[in-house]
Amino acid sequence: MHPRQQLENKFFKQGYQYIAGVDEVGRGALAGPIVAAAVVLPRTPRLRNIRDSKSLNPQQREHLYKRIARVALAWSVYSLSATTIDARGISWANREVMIQAVTTLHLIPEFTFIDGLDQKFTFPGQSIVDGDQNVYSIAAASIIAKVSRDAMMRMASYHYPQYAFEQHKGYGTLLHRRRLKQHGPCLWHRRSFLTNVMV
Repeated sequence: MHPRQQLENKFFKQGYQYIAGVDEVGRGALAGPIVAAAVVLPRTPRLRNIRDSKSLNPQQREHLYKRIARVALAWSVYSLSATTIDARGISWANREVMIQAVTTLHLIPEFTFIDGLDQKFTFPGQSIVDGDQNVYSIAAASIIAKVSRDAMMRMASYHYPQYAFEQHKGYGTLLHRRRLKQHGPCLWHRRSFLTNVMV
């Protein structure tokens, strides 16, 4: 299913020019950062094949990442480390990365669509459950966030090859759990997430 641009078009018709979509990735991972992206796309051209990053393979995501980056009026990525997640909690980190992704854009969005449950933000916007599956700008942000985080996890794999981060990207797969049991956690692991994992 391809997300529609229906919500964005409603605001474009009212004279808005800068409408952002925001999404995060990595909330449930055992290791690595939580990453959010904000993307401001023009009304036209409407990019084809934009959809939730989870429904795309790595090659499709990389291709669309380049297209989005080329066409976007503005885009930004913000991340918070495992250490910060442990110190402040995942709910705080989830909200903070989305706020920072929006506020670090080089232009100020007039309205923002945010993936997830309703939250209070200081900027004008609307939270939409499953927004990455249904809202065009959020789906674009999900692709930027996912490709960016995957690159970070591949970088981590150079420093900590024993965990195979390049394969599971820090999520709790059987391979990752086995490597954790064998080697113990490293600096990229979220210690607060590891209860009952290393058994």
